[in-house]
Amino acid sequence: MQDICSYSQKFIVTIYDIDIRGNLKPSSILNYFQEVATRHAIELKVDYYSLIKQNEYWVLSRICAEIDRYPKLGDEITVVTYPIAPRMIDCDRDYYILDKYGNVIIKGVSKWLILDSQTHKIKRINPQYFNGLKFIDKRAIQSPDWKVEPVNNMTEAFKSRVRLDDIDINRHMNNAKYANIAYNALEPNDILDKNIKEFSVNYLYEMKYNKDYTVKKIYNNEYDVIIEIECEDRPAFRTRILFDEK
Repeated sequence: MQDICSYSQKFIVTIYDIDIRGNLKPSSILNYFQEVATRHAIELKVDYYSLIKQNEYWVLSRICAEIDRYPKLGDEITVVTYPIAPRMIDCDRDYYILDKYGNVIIKGVSKWLILDSQTHKIKRINPQYFNGLKFIDKRAIQSPDWKVEPVNNMTEAFKSRVRLDDIDINRHMNNAKYANIAYNALEPNDILDKNIKEFSVNYLYEMKYNKDYTVKKIYNNEYDVIIEIECEDRPAFRTRILFDEK
């Protein structure tokens, strides 16, 4: 039985997880993180079905990931997660992805908020949700670049619309779906000639079914790009992606 302070689960990297070079896509990393966070929340009884009884639900606000090495198709990986002691209105959760030998190959940190399911406004975190839990102090990333600052003079990449497959149980676009949109704004040489070494994501506004959106981007240099999704005349998502040479 696992220590309830943390949760880990083994996975095999599938063909659906990788890109044209065989590397994990950012959305796949987020899906792994999301899966173990959900499983752990169920163990802690702070999952969707537990909180919705109180007219509350979790939303992901920010997430950062650093990739030291990519697992390959068919590799066995272990994804580990644990929450950090909550503050008044947000709760951090950290992640590690390990190879089959136990080496850390990907690290992540995230910030979560609780929203009122009726008003969709931020609520204070009920301290009873984590009553008696012994929190782990170690952080996966010591000084993450949490905030992706807005920038001017971005170039439009494409327009689209929120589809039914984008929507999750909270009836808004799932966090990993935003990452797929941003990924599709990249240029082929970004993936063929470089590796994504880290990314920071800010979720700014809920995107609902059938809403139109515009994707914009700007390259600070060939190894640094900022991508923004605008919906209903306001930024809904912003990410900064850093590359290194292949």
